[in-house]
Amino acid sequence: MSAKDRQETLRSYVLGTSPEDEGAALDAELAQGGDGFAELEAAEADLLDAYAAGELSPAERGQVEETYGATASGRRRLAFALALHRKALHQKALRREAATMPARGGRLPSWLPLAAAIAAIAFGSVLVAWRDHGLRQQIAWLERTQQEAAERAERLTRQVEASQAEVSRLRAQLETTLREVSSGAAPSGTLPRAVAAVVRLVLRPGLLRETGSVPELGLTPDVEWVELALQLPADRYRGYRVALETPGGRSLWRSDLATAPAPSAGPDLTVRVPAHVIGDGTYVVSLTGYGPGLDGSRDGEPAAEYTFRARRIPTDPGRP
Repeated sequence: MSAKDRQETLRSYVLGTSPEDEGAALDAELAQGGDGFAELEAAEADLLDAYAAGELSPAERGQVEETYGATASGRRRLAFALALHRKALHQKALRREAATMPARGGRLPSWLPLAAAIAAIAFGSVLVAWRDHGLRQQIAWLERTQQEAAERAERLTRQVEASQAEVSRLRAQLETTLREVSSGAAPSGTLPRAVAAVVRLVLRPGLLRETGSVPELGLTPDVEWVELALQLPADRYRGYRVALETPGGRSLWRSDLATAPAPSAGPDLTVRVPAHVIGDGTYVVSLTGYGPGLDGSRDGEPAAEYTFRARRIPTDPGRP
């Protein structure tokens, strides 16, 4: 039997298409040992290589897919043959590309692989450093945000606690006063101090000199705060500062810088002035507006002026 006939016999055996007598003879040969297994493995490798390279006829290709696709191990061997063929093609392409590169004496410079490795390491180091820097910035921003949130939460907690304590104090004071009034221990016309501690006055912009047009404020001795609701002019600012002055320009009280109220909160800016700085007489409320920077020491400009008249009222109406 010629080598070509031998190869065809082994290929048919691998595909399971051998005639019955020919397959039986090859089974007996393989049972005796010898070089039959090596030849069979080589024939199978050639068959799979030819399949991966697309060198088989459509009939043979179909036989290979039917035979090897019937079992999981056969499918793995087909996939391996295809992957091996692709790798060989890739290596061949790399060799062709390397052969076209300019080189000394027809060979690549010996330093080229080392330079490529150094460049790769340098690029990787830069990438790692850049990502590490960005990560550090994000961590620092998160820490600052967390710290600011914690500080705001602490301030709000203190304000809530103080408000709750003040509400409790005022409620107890009101209950005590009501009990005294109901028991006759205090005059029935006595107002609880908790109710009379703050008075409110609404002011519109403009220096109104007419006697009948100036708003009046009556202050009893138990009033602690005067709440001024200032109607803001049409030109809005980012922030305001309020000053209480005499008509002659002497400053009696000045507020901290206050952010303008939101439009949904209404047209008024509300400030509280200690009642003890207000006596009998006429007063001017000066409103200064500040721009985007909200710098209370500069960039302020007059925004509006308000006028009101105050009168001290004694507790006992019969007392002068």
